[in-house]
Amino acid sequence: MGILSIVATPIGNVGDLSMRAIEVLKRADVICAEDTRHTRPLLERVGAGGARLVAVHAHNERDKAPDIAALLEAGQKVCFVSDAGCPGISDPGGRIVEAVVALGHTVEVIPGPSALTAALMGAGVDIAKLAFLGFLPRKGKERERLVRHAIDVGLAVVVYEAANRTDELLEDLFAWCGPRRVVVARELTKLHETFHRGVLGGTLTPPLVDKGEVVVVVEGGDVVAHDTAPLDVTALANDASLSPKERARRLAQAQGISVREAYARLQQAQGKSDVAEVRRALSLAAEAAVALLSADDTARAARQGAADPSEAAGSDIPGADALLRLLARPSSLAAPVEAAEAARALLGAVSALDALLEAIDADADE
Repeated sequence: MGILSIVATPIGNVGDLSMRAIEVLKRADVICAEDTRHTRPLLERVGAGGARLVAVHAHNERDKAPDIAALLEAGQKVCFVSDAGCPGISDPGGRIVEAVVALGHTVEVIPGPSALTAALMGAGVDIAKLAFLGFLPRKGKERERLVRHAIDVGLAVVVYEAANRTDELLEDLFAWCGPRRVVVARELTKLHETFHRGVLGGTLTPPLVDKGEVVVVVEGGDVVAHDTAPLDVTALANDASLSPKERARRLAQAQGISVREAYARLQQAQGKSDVAEVRRALSLAAEAAVALLSADDTARAARQGAADPSEAAGSDIPGADALLRLLARPSSLAAPVEAAEAARALLGAVSALDALLEAIDADADE
């Protein structure tokens, strides 16, 4: 009965492939590869190109398990490699191992290059206890929950990310973790390998480059002791000593909610509900409308023009009467065309805001 060999491959520098790995690959009858097009040049370079290649990737791992088991039953020497690094660590391989072991076959591991261990070796921050989270979900509360749970129990956090999304990730990590030391390891084992170091919320040195894949390491800290006393949201919302971003971060951390939701709750606590904000916008637009009419009246009087004979239009929308009167006569302002355009725009704004208020009120009554 054959043995399934799980072989780590280089993540950038071919010289990192161990002699043991090369020998195992050379002796293999079948090599299962995440992408045969990627693996074949590596095998040929180290003189291990004689084995049959079979594509086994994240989408067909479970389906291929019986085929691999049959090869092992027949006494074939079978290897599994991912495109780079250690199979099963944010890469295909784990399901194959699980299925083959469940069928009673033996698995051996040929360890080697790993972006995870390489980043940790050069991080230079507290990683005595850590949580490796792989690639975080792109969106949603689960993304935040995973990080918060690790930070709360004092663990360092290690995640994989694409370079073009790292800035967004670092902003999120700062909101969830506060100003902790962070290291972004980029292009590991390659020519331009770089460790970008700094503190969350600050600037990295050297500045981050939008290229390649990265490993982000956030240092561990003390276990977070959650205060059982409820947070005074109103007091926090009106704490002028803190920036809006810091107030939202503290509320999000205390209540286990997203930063966006924390902003909304703080606004409500300050009396800035959605309805209040719309009413304020309508009031400002109405004031602008009255001011525009007053300016035109002043200009008309200065030019000794006739008094405005138009009457109120009877609209119940604040500011609309002033705008309708203004549009019903030639403007006396220095730029009459622009004045008319401004009046029409304001009329559209106050009408839309009034309609929005009615819709909000109707929704609240249901």
